[in-house]
Amino acid sequence: MTPYFRLIAATVTAVLLTSAHAEAHPPMADHGHGGSLFGLHAALIKLQPQLGLTAQQQALITAAQTATNNARTIARQQHDSMKSQLDTAMTQPVLNLDSLSQTEQAARQPVQAAMQTARTSWLAAYDALNDTQKALVSTALKATYKQHQAKMAEWMSKRPHH
Repeated sequence: MTPYFRLIAATVTAVLLTSAHAEAHPPMADHGHGGSLFGLHAALIKLQPQLGLTAQQQALITAAQTATNNARTIARQQHDSMKSQLDTAMTQPVLNLDSLSQTEQAARQPVQAAMQTARTSWLAAYDALNDTQKALVSTALKATYKQHQAKMAEWMSKRPHH
């Protein structure tokens, strides 16, 4: 394999795996630091004891948690499948980028559908809260947003300017 071909193969692999990874970990996903719907998922879970939820509200939160777990499972499965297909493609003498692109697009669709289901479930759980409960959650979300903004400002200040 020539160095030029290795460079092209590495670049294609990096682009496609990065794309698959980004789909498995979308920007609004909750990674324990309040990303899902601006931190709604994390806030509702954390504040459950203070919210005094009704059985219906608790059922909606449980359904949203299940939908989120399903979305994560689907994202992992699609990521693993895409990686496997990329590994196979990298053994070929000539890459079929059209085929790889179509495969990637096909892998995104079930993930996006599952993520939308989870998002809709969390919004339904929030909508079922009364005004007092929503105010408590909103306060937590605003605090999380301020913390995020402060971290981003600190990170941006450390970046070299071009």
